[in-house]
Amino acid sequence: MATSETRRRWLAPAVAGATALAVAGGVVAYTVSRPGTGTAPASSAASATPAAHSPDDPPDVCSMISASEAERLAPRAVIDRTASDDSSATAWKCRWRGDLLPGENGSAGEIEIEVKRYKKTGESAEVVAARKYAFAVQGDQSLATRSHKEFVDAPVRRFSGIGDSAHGQYSRSRTGSGYDVAKGSSRVGDVIVGVQYRPGGSPAPPLPRGDIPPAAERAALREAESLLRQVSESVTDWRAGRPYARPATPAATPAPTGTPAPAATPTPVPVDFAANCAKFGLAAARLVPDPKTGASRTVLSDRTVVDCWWENADLPASRGLRLRNVSISVLTFTNRAGNPDPEGARRHYEERRDRALRRARDGVDREYPGISFTEVTDLPGTDDPAYVQYRRHRAAELQVGVAGVLVVVGGSVIEVSYAGSERPRGAGIGSARSVLMPEREARAAVAPLARAIAGIARR
Repeated sequence: MATSETRRRWLAPAVAGATALAVAGGVVAYTVSRPGTGTAPASSAASATPAAHSPDDPPDVCSMISASEAERLAPRAVIDRTASDDSSATAWKCRWRGDLLPGENGSAGEIEIEVKRYKKTGESAEVVAARKYAFAVQGDQSLATRSHKEFVDAPVRRFSGIGDSAHGQYSRSRTGSGYDVAKGSSRVGDVIVGVQYRPGGSPAPPLPRGDIPPAAERAALREAESLLRQVSESVTDWRAGRPYARPATPAATPAPTGTPAPAATPTPVPVDFAANCAKFGLAAARLVPDPKTGASRTVLSDRTVVDCWWENADLPASRGLRLRNVSISVLTFTNRAGNPDPEGARRHYEERRDRALRRARDGVDREYPGISFTEVTDLPGTDDPAYVQYRRHRAAELQVGVAGVLVVVGGSVIEVSYAGSERPRGAGIGSARSVLMPEREARAAVAPLARAIAGIARR
């Protein structure tokens, strides 16, 4: 969601067996987004949607919340509509920018909604969306544990009964600059819904000690949750080809639908780090001093995926600050009887190696702009099927070099990634002045790490 502030986003490990193309784990990337150039002013009333439509028709996102709700939260708003499309997803956005009356001070409220539908890219669109949503949850959770001189991020709040999974978070300026936002995100099948609500009125007072007033958090998140629920329900109807436009005044109790919602796909959920990842900690911590850590689990019909990460983005370095990250994904395959499935693990490994060889041949993957790939080599010092590949990630949100290993251990496939860069002090990890971890250094470090992790997994 766009803001005029520098805010943070996440790139996390791939789950459900997809390749971790961005840095795996809890690497925080800074992105700078600015308000759109805008379009001609439009009425604040929601536009009408045809009673019948195809699920493939573009949605009118601005009609997915009631006009009365929009007017209450962002009075006399100018509405901006935008859409974008690339090889991985199509996104539609709607933004209400409230307007003050003559003589009023402060700011008017703002609402922003994004509906992003993912495409099938070698795996199902719903699995892609589930992975992206898991990254967002992990990122928001980590924001609440980090100290930032300009912002305070409250803990993530789970919302029940919205889509396949949903959560929200409240953020506020420490300095009284006026930044005050409640955001919510949900997954509905192959769609991720995002909402942001910025209350109007006088600027929020400074928070020198970082203590967010509970009443302010509850009030803002209540509005964000209501908006998220409305949009998510409309997205469910849109995906099913049913009418989805909201009435001018929302009903007190949503009417039950006669058509069941699409079946939910598995979503990664946070799990206890000590119980699932501590056994790898000694090996990983040698490469990431004083790390932040995290873990998640995804259960699919033929495999269980456990993701672990260790990260420190602010290590002192000669050029300023150094980022180091280790991530480990353990994919354990089972057959229909629930027993270990070494053949399933082997097939998965071979598919991944074939994909890596194509990327090495082409140097790039059109599905992942900004990432380039080098040669695939066998992992030395092991009899297990295993390969190593280095990639350079140069994009506005992240600049980093990554060496990744994929190794088969019985009925499991283990992915180990080691990532790093250096940047000037005060610059975000998306800074173009970042110096990526060299390929030789990354490969030399990840090889013994992967062998150690494989040895631990065999025990």
